[in-house]
Amino acid sequence: MITHWRRVLHAGVMIEIEHEELVDACEANVRRMLAHCGLE
Repeated sequence: MITHWRRVLHAGVMIEIEHEELVDACEANVRRMLAHCGLE
């Protein structure tokens, strides 16, 4: 399914974060997601 979205969305529209990466560095990745959405 993710392959489909990689093909149809323009670069930079979507960020990918592996579950393990999110668990290991939760705060940093939440900040990264918020920044991607233009939020603080």
